[in-house]
Amino acid sequence: MNTANMPMVGYDCEHDRDDSMADEVLSILLTAYPGYDWFVTIRSGVMHIKILTLSDRWGMALHYNDIKHNAGARKKDIIRAAGEFLERANLHRGKARRDALKRIEGVPQRHLDGNLLRLISKVI
Repeated sequence: MNTANMPMVGYDCEHDRDDSMADEVLSILLTAYPGYDWFVTIRSGVMHIKILTLSDRWGMALHYNDIKHNAGARKKDIIRAAGEFLERANLHRGKARRDALKRIEGVPQRHLDGNLLRLISKVI
């Protein structure tokens, strides 16, 4: 299997009990928006959704207590938050394609410059 163009995905949780939720979130993201390098962290009551090739510091945050009890609402909130992040980066809200990334709305450019080079080199 050629893994050169496969996305890098993963999660990191403060507590082992959150691993199954992070895995579920990752599955939702990969189904709704395939091809992006999704990474999910759950720490201190906050779930962060990021695309590592864009930024390891910036993404969308959801309060864990707001989404942990209702699977249907959780899926909807995750898809909405990830879609908003894609829109802020002017990326396709769907399967990843070779959109040119110039900036992410609300993220200082100095936090993106190194990540932009990695993204460009990955899709070329």
